[in-house]
Amino acid sequence: MMGDNPSSFTSLTDSKLYDQISPGRRRVDGPLASSSTTSPSLRKSPLRTFNTPRSPQKPITIFDQVVTWFNAEIEVRKRLAGLVCGYFATLSYIITVSLLKITLWAPFSSVRDSLTWWIYPSSWLSIIFIQVISSAISFSHIQQFFKVTQLHRIPITDVHGWAGASLEFVHRLIFLYTAFTVSDCSFRKDFGWIAISFSAAISSAIVIFRSDFHLRFSEIQVTSLKTLIAFTKSLPIDHLFETCGFEAAMSFFSGMALILLIGPVVWGFSAWWLIISVPFTIILFGVNFIQHATAKIFVKTVNQIVMKPMAFPFPPSYSVHSPTPEQTRTLPKVIETADPLLRIFALYDLRTIAWTDTARRAEVFSLSQPGKHPRNWKSVSTPCVNMLDELRSKMTVAAARLVGYTWDDHDAESEAVPPREALMMPRKMREMTYRGAGQSRQQRNIAPIRTLNTQTIGILGKISRFIGHTTEKLVISRYDAQMNAYAAEALYMLVVDSLEEDRYGVVQKDLVDLIILLCKLITAIDTYERAKAVITLCIFIIVRMVNDQVAEDETTKKKLRGFE
Repeated sequence: MMGDNPSSFTSLTDSKLYDQISPGRRRVDGPLASSSTTSPSLRKSPLRTFNTPRSPQKPITIFDQVVTWFNAEIEVRKRLAGLVCGYFATLSYIITVSLLKITLWAPFSSVRDSLTWWIYPSSWLSIIFIQVISSAISFSHIQQFFKVTQLHRIPITDVHGWAGASLEFVHRLIFLYTAFTVSDCSFRKDFGWIAISFSAAISSAIVIFRSDFHLRFSEIQVTSLKTLIAFTKSLPIDHLFETCGFEAAMSFFSGMALILLIGPVVWGFSAWWLIISVPFTIILFGVNFIQHATAKIFVKTVNQIVMKPMAFPFPPSYSVHSPTPEQTRTLPKVIETADPLLRIFALYDLRTIAWTDTARRAEVFSLSQPGKHPRNWKSVSTPCVNMLDELRSKMTVAAARLVGYTWDDHDAESEAVPPREALMMPRKMREMTYRGAGQSRQQRNIAPIRTLNTQTIGILGKISRFIGHTTEKLVISRYDAQMNAYAAEALYMLVVDSLEEDRYGVVQKDLVDLIILLCKLITAIDTYERAKAVITLCIFIIVRMVNDQVAEDETTKKKLRGFE
């Protein structure tokens, strides 16, 4: 299925099979031509030294300059996002101190102090300190975790994840200790501080390993107060509060468990009074809830700032001998770049052109001068077609891996029976249909996939399946799925808009090929979904039969015991 695995294939065999299934996307890496010069033989002399020839440096191309410019722009955005997240952390610090200053035994006398403490200059030093350290740690998290190819959840075995959790824990300790010191909280001096620190450690690990740091475009871009209100209304507030409450409850109960189990050993049985202390329980749950709410705001803010869409121009219809740097950052150049973040920015811009930007969409349907060639259309449609063709091949390989094909999956030389029809055949009929010359080349490559699917699972694999820590093998990553979605939407809308805006018929010439490709892609996805449904149904039936057999054995044993 489509998912979060950054690698597109689950084995080297699948990659080789994919290269044969999609002949249009094969890369032919020819041998590099090398020239050697001969020189007369030199006498060996102890005074003579020979310098090893240096490998020639790769020249800097226009593509490298565009990537360098883009990375510089993204770096500026990340720094801005770190400052803004530090500002929100400072606001949460002010709110935390204000809540800590409110006393349940004297609420009215403490309200004034809780609302005005931050106005006095004596409190500004702690606020500035929290602002600086929060901005620095936020920027560190952005650099480390926020990627366009990030997994949905950071694995629990990731060393960098634990380093980030440790850094977050240190930040949280400084945050809480400063807040407790400024508010003169009494729980800073007894076992309550140990419980709060332990709860902060659990909360920091939850923030790192349960947050989705995947960079994505927001549906509503905040550019004014009106869009900010619309963005706030679009957020699932109920779901966010529910998630923050659940995660805060996990940290809260971990702190309570520490008090109940470790408190009497370290502090004596007097530590148990914290369990029934209403102010302590409110403070313990409140500081954890604020931390998780700040983490959710942190993720939303970074996506809003870093993933602000960019508009890339098209090259002019005439040739330019000395283009400016701005003229080199065109959409046809960036759409095929190797940088994953720049590429998804380019595809999102192409999708925007296809849906809303009428002025730039006219340039897609224009012809070059001189020559009258549809260069803009070819330069943006070809990468999209190649990506969709890759997706079709991957889905076909995935369907073959699910059912363990023994037939020629997608032979480029012979397509007598489509893959979908062959998949629905019984196994014996499929073997009879594809028993011949068509098996000679591709069936040998499919055989390792079938062997991998039917191999005996080791004891470690059985234990991991029993525990539930299995890593699902995925067809394409979340990043590839998003890119293919943008490419499909862009091609679809450009074809629709070409019916009225394409004056030269540049799209109509490729319309048949586009329709065939999309139909093949739909067929491949449908074939994979059917194969997955069949496998799921078979597993359900097997589990049901095993459960029935176990229940029958238990009934038989009870009857035998009754006879005895």
